[in-house]
Amino acid sequence: TKLNLYGDTLWQKIYGNVTNDYFIDVTAIKTFDGNYAFGSYYSDKNTASYFSILKTDTIGDSIWFKKYAPDTNYFYDGQVVIQTSDSGYLIAGQKVDKAITDGNAYIMKLDKDGNYLWDQEYLAPGFDNAISSIELPDKGFFILGWTRSFGAGQRDVYLIKTDLKKKKKWH
Repeated sequence: TKLNLYGDTLWQKIYGNVTNDYFIDVTAIKTFDGNYAFGSYYSDKNTASYFSILKTDTIGDSIWFKKYAPDTNYFYDGQVVIQTSDSGYLIAGQKVDKAITDGNAYIMKLDKDGNYLWDQEYLAPGFDNAISSIELPDKGFFILGWTRSFGAGQRDVYLIKTDLKKKKKWH
């Protein structure tokens, strides 16, 4: 739903198969070209969850929709999408095993059309999650999340600095 300054509905759209799909929007951004991108957690009722991104025009009509499935032993929990300086996108979230015994902070880089370029999982012994990210002037990223692998063992703040090739420089 898009609202105007006074809270009046400008348009409202439903995306996907409403009887079989869950599409939980986590992030909405205005893209460099003036359209919108929505990062989300996407799941159908019969399988695991995916990262997904929907790009729409200014009136909510779909330009493209992409979902990214992990291998069969895992599921994704997408948290946030940002647009990067190359007009592509970075999704940050968590990769979790299906037994739900381990989850790691995870990022996925996409091109301007939502096509997969690369991904990176930041392995640690406990549950960790990426919930926000920004691109840095050197084309690396700060990835902010929470960790149970380091610190006091509860949901401690987790900050990862990467280089432009997605390698962890420090955490």
